[in-house]
Amino acid sequence: MSKACPPCCQCSTDAACLVIRRIAYRLWVTSAAALLLLALLVSLARILLPQAGAYREELVDLLSRQLELPLEVTAIEAQWHGLGPRIRFDGLTLLDRATGRPLLSLRDALVDIDVPRSLWRGSLQISDLSLGGLRLAVVRRGDGSLSVEGLKSSGAPAMDLRGLLYWLQSRKRIALRDTVVDWRDEMKGGVVRHFHQVVFKLRNQGQRHQVEGRALLGETSAQGFSFAMDIRGDVLRAGAWDADLYLETRDLRLEDLPWPLTLSGVRLGAGNASMSVWGHWSRARLQRLDGRLALRALRLADAAPGRGAMSYAIDELGGDFTWQRAAGGWRLAVADLRFAREGRRWPQAKLQVAREGGESAPVTARLAYLDLGDLHGFLRLGPLLPPSLAEPLAALQPRGRMRDAYLRYGATDAPRFYLAARFEGVGVAPWRGAPTPSKRAAR
Repeated sequence: MSKACPPCCQCSTDAACLVIRRIAYRLWVTSAAALLLLALLVSLARILLPQAGAYREELVDLLSRQLELPLEVTAIEAQWHGLGPRIRFDGLTLLDRATGRPLLSLRDALVDIDVPRSLWRGSLQISDLSLGGLRLAVVRRGDGSLSVEGLKSSGAPAMDLRGLLYWLQSRKRIALRDTVVDWRDEMKGGVVRHFHQVVFKLRNQGQRHQVEGRALLGETSAQGFSFAMDIRGDVLRAGAWDADLYLETRDLRLEDLPWPLTLSGVRLGAGNASMSVWGHWSRARLQRLDGRLALRALRLADAAPGRGAMSYAIDELGGDFTWQRAAGGWRLAVADLRFAREGRRWPQAKLQVAREGGESAPVTARLAYLDLGDLHGFLRLGPLLPPSLAEPLAALQPRGRMRDAYLRYGATDAPRFYLAARFEGVGVAPWRGAPTPSKRAAR
């Protein structure tokens, strides 16, 4: 009479090892077969790639469906790129769907095929689409509307900005390279500026849109900027999206910008700017800006052509800043404020400016240090002050320094000032019979 082998740890371990070896063997066989099949498919694809021109109609239809526009192509060629084939379309012309007239011209389009997805779905699947050699003319009309033109021919139809945004957000992933954008502003007398070597990458995932890019401000210039933006929501509906932005520029000449920069009637006519900015929008409204700004050789001028040619030069202006919307108004805080003019440099200071409670609310400011002579020259520029205050200020020619200053200014029909500070070395010129005050410190 035989006896059954009593269960022991050794028998259980041997059985488990046998099961693991069988599973590992099957996985190895399956992986080897998959790799062999993939190698055969890759080899077959490499052999067939030179024959891509024979499938011209199918490939043009593939790109047309991806762009959702009819198109014409001059030549097609294919090559192996990375882990899959890349198809190059040369001499593209995108056609208007309604009229069949030329809409956009491109030098080339590069289409990368996603091999695993194509095998899984049984049809060609595109992983990346890159459009090169595009030239766009963006026009701001006299009424403020924007249109986009892709051909120099005046007979080419134009797209409005809304139509372009709709087309872009309907693409899953798209890139523009070696693009030139001509900006023409009919609201500024038809001035034209050019952006060269524009690179633009867009990734869409439902209601999320991620954009990054860079551009140069001249054909032979190295000056330019780069940016990245993350948008959530429907960009075609007012107030229906949120966004975060990062913008960076280095040694940018302000006079090369495609549009003039003005603030409160003062124009930034010339200068060199380096800047890093983070911005946040909520419900399509800018809520906060954080950044670092450095301006050098800055020249300010009156933006109104009829008020003379007064200008104001600054050697250096910069600092770390935060601007945010708050309580029906806004707040601005500048840390490590740097200011130099006519060879004189201020000690580093902090600046806080705020307007809370709407447009009619007063503006308040706090500043650790202020040179009255520098302030006097700036306030005379443009419409910063009403004539009833600007004329006496010009005649008094104040000089001296303020420390720990607090200012409140109400811009109403009867403007009111309130100022508290520690004054040092203060002096003014005689005005309307008033004598010059003594230079002792005052408050």
